[in-house]
Amino acid sequence: MSPDVEFTTKAAGLLLRMQAEHRNLVVLLDDTSYYTNSNVMARENTPTWPVDLLSEKDGVRVYINPVLRKSLQTAWVVIDVLDFADDSFSLETKFGKRFFKSAAS
Repeated sequence: MSPDVEFTTKAAGLLLRMQAEHRNLVVLLDDTSYYTNSNVMARENTPTWPVDLLSEKDGVRVYINPVLRKSLQTAWVVIDVLDFADDSFSLETKFGKRFFKSAAS
């Protein structure tokens, strides 16, 4: 069974702003070997490497690294936003924000 994906109100609002600039906006949950915000990436297009479609929410496709999917033991994933931008290539850093996967059960 795949976990359900939810965006917080703040994350959904940011995604709406981003969709105005990025017509093919996708979100990728990737395995970085660290449980930090760096495992959520907003991209212009679907990655060219193997990924699984996890969900489509609010017009945004959410993909997951197949390795991470096998180890994800949760009923849902909540994606939220932090008010800072790091050196990530994720698209939301342009808005001074960073997506992260918050705790879920």
